Amino acid sequence: MSSCNKQKVALFLSAEPINMQNIMVLPEKPIFKVRQRIYFVLASNTPIESPILRLQTVKFENKYGFPLSKIDIPYAIDIERGENKNIVSDYFVLQEDGDYFIRIFSIDNLITPIVEAEFTVEKL
Repeated sequence: MSSCNKQKVALFLSAEPINMQNIMVLPEKPIFKVRQRIYFVLASNTPIESPILRLQTVKFENKYGFPLSKIDIPYAIDIERGENKNIVSDYFVLQEDGDYFIRIFSIDNLITPIVEAEFTVEKL
């Protein structure tokens, strides 16, 4: 789970669909397998007005110990917010192992994410 205080937003990640029974026991930095569905729920106290959001995964790789990591964006998609302005949920799948950030932006502000969280994807 990740939270950004400014907008009071939380992002939950899970290998299983997220519901009221499992939302409180989700790990803070989850670990997934390659080609496994990664479910997410963005929950906001204040309405998200933008009807379109951009989900972006960012992979950091530093296998040679350089001061700067190699940065890739292996998955990005624009998604519709839906009718509920406080909850957005869906899933995505990644094909490579590594350490990642998920970032979700309002389509009208692609500079500052609404929320972001870390997670890991391991080989099968």
